Amino acid sequence: MVAGEVTYREGLASGALPGRLISLLAAAEVGLVNLDEMTRGVASMEIEMQGMRQHLVDVIAVLEGVNGGVAGMSGSVVGIRDATVSLDSQIDGLQDSLKNIDILAARLTRFPGSRRARALKRELAKEPESA
Repeated sequence: MVAGEVTYREGLASGALPGRLISLLAAAEVGLVNLDEMTRGVASMEIEMQGMRQHLVDVIAVLEGVNGGVAGMSGSVVGIRDATVSLDSQIDGLQDSLKNIDILAARLTRFPGSRRARALKRELAKEPESA
């Protein structure tokens, strides 16, 4: 500060500054205070946003783990589906074999002298079918 200059507060106290200048300086001071408060608010928001960013990084890591687990299950599902298809074809083959056995058993009971086969057929006819 140069000798002979009057500070804002001194000029205000002594009445040396014109009223219009005093009101402009007061408005500027209020603006600076508001700007300072906004700057602190922005700095606080920056800290909060950095914390949120870290939380998002953690969430993304968890989601990637879940995604890997789902991808692993996808392979299991494909294996289960293939095994089910294979099992279905084996069941179809067994049904065909049972039909062939039924046909063979019917032919064996037609031969003369196969009393035992006919008796077995009657016994089987008496027994209830199991599920």
